[in-house]
Amino acid sequence: MTEGLSNYGEETLLNALVGLDVDLILYDDSTDALTDSDGTGAITTEPSGGTTTQTITVQSGDLSLTNDDWTFARSVVFSDVSAASGRVDAVAVAENGTSNILFRGLLDSAITDIGPVDKIDPLDVSLPLD
Repeated sequence: MTEGLSNYGEETLLNALVGLDVDLILYDDSTDALTDSDGTGAITTEPSGGTTTQTITVQSGDLSLTNDDWTFARSVVFSDVSAASGRVDAVAVAENGTSNILFRGLLDSAITDIGPVDKIDPLDVSLPLD
């Protein structure tokens, strides 16, 4: 017997996020190495200065069936990162106003020094469920 979510189960779980305000937090996972039980307090490498956390509301259009997996995907513009400094290679998606991380993922490529970057446009955040 195998374990896993059916497509219906994946869709049902992701639909529970619709309408929820979430924080997108840029950080360096090669240093923090977050685990499933960590909260936002375990993020020690969020760049200082600038805006490296963005709050969004999850919308039904952010959810789609792709390659037989339900996926949350959202392109987000971080428009004020020029004053930030530090390396980032990941994003944590946390429930707004709490320390609860819902999920996290790696960026397509690490940004070794976020400061010289004027904006990240877009940052693609996605989570496929299996």
